[in-house]
Amino acid sequence: MVGPIDERTITLEDGTEKDVVTAYDLGDFYTDSTKPGTQTSMVLRLTFTRNNWNNKIMLSECRYEPLFCADLGASVPNRYQVLGIENAIALYEQDYVYRVNEETYERLKEELAEFPEHIAMPEEE
Repeated sequence: MVGPIDERTITLEDGTEKDVVTAYDLGDFYTDSTKPGTQTSMVLRLTFTRNNWNNKIMLSECRYEPLFCADLGASVPNRYQVLGIENAIALYEQDYVYRVNEETYERLKEELAEFPEHIAMPEEE
């Protein structure tokens, strides 16, 4: 199951500030489960930039791509597929010839709507 992503700026002992990212669980690509939340995963895309003047490397971008491990049915040649959720939704809406079926499309929309809840850090008490 996908877990929270924590992005924060920390201060090192020398007073230098650094942006850090902690992803607690990216999910997996296991499709043979129907339990809620187990078919969703993500790819975390981190971009680092090096300052050529001082040779320091910093995190310049943190993005993620939500994925869904779909079981498209026994009659489909590639029954199990890992789909980029946003891409699969866009292809369906553009009436692409090899799009997912309506049931999978509806499920993808639900998963995408719930995704921010999965990656949000729990409120501190």
